[in-house]
Amino acid sequence: MAEAVKVAVRVRPFNSREEKLGAVNIIEMNGCTTVIKDPKTGKKKTFTYDYSYWSHDSFTENGEGYLEPTSPQYADQAKVFDDLGQGVLDNAWKGFNCSLFAYGQTGSGKSYSMMGYGANKGIIPISCERLFQSIDARKGKDLECEVTFSMVEIYNEQVQDLLTKEKVKNGLKVRGDMKKGFHVAGLMVVPVQSYEEIEGRIAEGTKNRTIASTNMNATSSRAHTIVTINFKQKSKNEKGVSMTKTSSINLVDLAGSERAESTGATGDRLKEGAAINLSLSTLGNVISALVDQQNGSTKVVPFRDSVLTKLLKNALGGNSKSVMIAALSPASVNYPETLSTLQFADRMKSIKTKAVVNESPTERLIRELREENARLLGMIKNGQLPPSALGGGTSADGDDSEEEHYTKEELEAQLQANARELEKSWEEKLKDAQKHFKETAGAEAEEQKKKETVPHFWNLNADPALTGVISHFVETDMCVIGNGQDDSVNIVLKGLGICSIHCEVTTNDGVMFLKDVSGKDAVYVDGAKIGSEAVEIHHNSRVLFGPSHLYVFSIPNERKAGDKVGKKWPTPTYAEAQQEISIKSGLTTELTESDASRFLLEEIVSIAPHVIQANAIAQELKKNVAFQIEVKTAMHLDEQEHQVQIRMHNEQNGSSLVFGKDLFLEKRFVMQEMYNAFMDHEEWHSEDPFFIDPAAFVEIGEAQVVLYELVYNLDIMQTVPITAFGSLEGDVGKLTVAIAPCNATGAILDPNTLPLDIGESVGQDAYYRLEIKNVSGLSPIYKNLYCEFSWHQAPEPTTTTVVPVDMKGTIDYQAVMPVCPVSDDFIKWLQSRLLTVMVKADQQGSRGGKPGHHAMPKTSSFLTSFINQAEFEDTLLVQKQMAAAHLRRAQRAEAKLKRVRELLKGAKGDSVQVKEVQRAMQGQRFKGAVRSIMVLKRVGSNLSSPDSPAGDSTGSAACTVM
Repeated sequence: MAEAVKVAVRVRPFNSREEKLGAVNIIEMNGCTTVIKDPKTGKKKTFTYDYSYWSHDSFTENGEGYLEPTSPQYADQAKVFDDLGQGVLDNAWKGFNCSLFAYGQTGSGKSYSMMGYGANKGIIPISCERLFQSIDARKGKDLECEVTFSMVEIYNEQVQDLLTKEKVKNGLKVRGDMKKGFHVAGLMVVPVQSYEEIEGRIAEGTKNRTIASTNMNATSSRAHTIVTINFKQKSKNEKGVSMTKTSSINLVDLAGSERAESTGATGDRLKEGAAINLSLSTLGNVISALVDQQNGSTKVVPFRDSVLTKLLKNALGGNSKSVMIAALSPASVNYPETLSTLQFADRMKSIKTKAVVNESPTERLIRELREENARLLGMIKNGQLPPSALGGGTSADGDDSEEEHYTKEELEAQLQANARELEKSWEEKLKDAQKHFKETAGAEAEEQKKKETVPHFWNLNADPALTGVISHFVETDMCVIGNGQDDSVNIVLKGLGICSIHCEVTTNDGVMFLKDVSGKDAVYVDGAKIGSEAVEIHHNSRVLFGPSHLYVFSIPNERKAGDKVGKKWPTPTYAEAQQEISIKSGLTTELTESDASRFLLEEIVSIAPHVIQANAIAQELKKNVAFQIEVKTAMHLDEQEHQVQIRMHNEQNGSSLVFGKDLFLEKRFVMQEMYNAFMDHEEWHSEDPFFIDPAAFVEIGEAQVVLYELVYNLDIMQTVPITAFGSLEGDVGKLTVAIAPCNATGAILDPNTLPLDIGESVGQDAYYRLEIKNVSGLSPIYKNLYCEFSWHQAPEPTTTTVVPVDMKGTIDYQAVMPVCPVSDDFIKWLQSRLLTVMVKADQQGSRGGKPGHHAMPKTSSFLTSFINQAEFEDTLLVQKQMAAAHLRRAQRAEAKLKRVRELLKGAKGDSVQVKEVQRAMQGQRFKGAVRSIMVLKRVGSNLSSPDSPAGDSTGSAACTVM
């Protein structure tokens, strides 16, 4: 019988970053229902799941460090296990395959729910502990139990075994057959007999993962981790036949679910860059197809399109009882990511699987294994390679059809694994595994003991689970750090930007010093470059080697001396270390003036390490390009919006490209792959991520047009600066724009025939002729250009035709922009928004000219200077235009009032006709005419008061409008 995937969501408390940014809570929960509120609009969206866990507040920490509830609403670790973990454990004993997914953006609390920390154990450790407790309780009842463990990582569609330090080039192969389904060929599977052993294996795998990702500059948040616990039970049935019941428990930590949308100017993503997100995007496609299929569609489910979905085929659409827990951030600053997670979880609950008990006679399993061995051995001897039954493509009807052959090495490895399975008893296999475990556990205990007395470096990582995993000890008075190519090196650091001899740590009378000997200014201490002079380092000093090896230095003796006098030693974090590097390198300042400034600072700090690494790769590969962070500002009358982006500038010919943050991260990933190929002496056959196509059109800047004059039906003629993003050194050119009220055919209307205020036209259709006349002052590097802008509520941006950049700079673009009808929302748009005209150009012009942008100033006050200057200049521009609009409106009003005065002077008796008033007002509506006369009467009343000058009572005549 089909059973739906069980789905739970869990919201965590605010973290320090969110508190610093002044975030507010956007999540509400009631029973199984979760509500998320858009922090900008206040609009709410409601979702219902099997479980909605509130872990945001209403808890306290007891004496043992456990977070226990202070109200029934709070869901602690025990509650989550009882609902989710206990079911996994029960189903494993019954012989069902089980899968537990953790999903959510990086830092949302996935690891806390899955693993926990300290006294707050998560689902995995509690489940494993209970499993072994149950095994111990059932011993001696004609029951034999075997538990094995494996751990893999999927990164960039490559599978690596985390239980071995040896990394397979291009990853392990995912194969398939009709019995096993998809599986990883050559994977190490180790016997375990306690949770302590599993915990040790997880720690071992995490360490191998951290070392590999650090050496390769891989982004750990882009990797998926799958832990598999195979549980086998052997017992006799009621007929005395020995039966084997098996269960595979898959514990899946999916990569961070951050949004992956491009905001850059280059359009589509790099094809190579898409590989890093392929697994998650394919997972979404698989879920959609499964839901459609279960609703009657014949749509093929694309399990084969990624490595992850191949390995999760059973968990998602086959023989497994599956559970997913989605981790949520409660913070307003993470609204888009949290909404995306909720929507993903909502789709997951529609999937159904059909789990069956995996039970077969033991003798039959042994016989089948012997037969497979004989078949494989015969094929190897005859030179025949059998196909991987599930290794190829998928036919139109969804059946596995195309065949991919095993390699000889894979067959031999499988043959050896089968032989070990047959030849060694469980006790022998367990004994071999125990030997390794004891050696590893002993080495780990020795290292922890050593940390209490010997100075050492320990690593910082953006992923908290990978922080503190690597340690390097300074055991001599002269300790050399380098990449291992020199025999004098004591501490080996692999990876980008590390020289053969990078730096030296020396000890003199108990005082420790660090000296950069790389000649590349490639060592930072506490955020600052140290140069070639030795600097003293202290306990908890943060040290950056090259662009990506970030460590904390620990001096036990200094710490103990400080403890005696009550000194506090706050544990440094990755985010804090990166922030101090950004501040001391002049990229940012410590802004606290506003939430927007703090959020912008956070964005810059998060992207800065990647920009540093991209520059280091470009330098290593001699690409003659440089990357810099820029801030794009969208100026509105009521607010400003700042967006971080990255510019790649060719230092040879002045050309450049601008990327949004997400697209840059995609390119950064491809740069790393290119660098890895270079280090492995391999040819790079894919697209060059450093190439700038001169014929491609790129954003060179924006021109902001104030629309306020249209509120009073006044025409606009503005020559405005084209501002390059993030520049403090001047504008890249000027753009002339004209906008005027017109009729539907584009003929400009006489302003004297229009109401003084557009508010009187609400409900009526209006039209505006928009002209982009010319551009001036551009660099000669630009040969052709076009402009792009978005009119009010237009579904798509409007694009001008491409024109050459000549001496005159003529664009001569015209368009009629309809507003049908005029609404309060349109008036608010005119009052509070600027029309942003994006100028885009190719870079096929002269190569000797200056770059088409200006370099980022490297001063410690950059961010404050940029925001303050941009706000000052834009505000000044807006105020000038608004003042001009009010002045022109006053002049028009005065002209109309003058005509009304003349009409009243010539009136016969106490009445004037409406048509005469309308004629005097030149087409103004009756309501506007009455308002004008009433204003005139009030003015006249003031003038005829005893305090007013004598003899001027023109406006005091009482009139009736007929």
